[in-house]
Amino acid sequence: MGKQESTMENLEINSFWSGKRVLVTGHTGFKGSWLSFWLHQLGAEVFGVALEPETNPSLFGQLHLEKNIHHFIGDIRDEILIRQKIITIQPDIVFHLAAQQLVRRSYREPLLTWQTNVMGTANLLNALVEIKSTCAVVIVTTDKVWKYVEDKFRWRPSIFMPRWASRITLEIVNIRVERVGDISEADAIAEGIPPFLPSPSKIPIMQYATLWNRINQKSDFGWDVNPYVWVIEFKRV
Repeated sequence: MGKQESTMENLEINSFWSGKRVLVTGHTGFKGSWLSFWLHQLGAEVFGVALEPETNPSLFGQLHLEKNIHHFIGDIRDEILIRQKIITIQPDIVFHLAAQQLVRRSYREPLLTWQTNVMGTANLLNALVEIKSTCAVVIVTTDKVWKYVEDKFRWRPSIFMPRWASRITLEIVNIRVERVGDISEADAIAEGIPPFLPSPSKIPIMQYATLWNRINQKSDFGWDVNPYVWVIEFKRV
């Protein structure tokens, strides 16, 4: 009986994916390659948009995916390209895996990381508005979120993170560009600066400026330069 149920479940899965037009961003990466391979095996028509594989050999090459799926090289940050691909492909389902996922690289290249992970996602979602049919979207988030367990002096992975704190429950409500020096006290507090401090010389904006310099001054983007920054506002859903 168990084998029969398993067979029926497999038939239902294959039937669901057969002929579906599925877009996978980041399909040349490790997880994207496996996902594209699996979807192809299930009968889906798979389209991939990503940068070239970062390693040679790569899983993408070893699986010969270039011969089995619709393979496109492109940058998720390219709004026009992503819009053109979405309109051409008209996907039924989208798996969004394209990202700059390396934590240490994000410290060295914060602007690239934000442009890829935030604006790249925004480019994708904005383009999907223009397709003619209903489309399901799965946005893959990071595994680089850990919870510190104070009584045990160790860190626990993001599967233990409370749902209210995870980014999957956040909705982007506003995106704008402004000078970093124009940050308001409320925004500095929203960035994690404590709202109540004993010394008036350490108001939230000044403390945020100190934090900004610690991270960005070595890259010539210190507070005194007052660079333009992306401001992304969220609300919890």
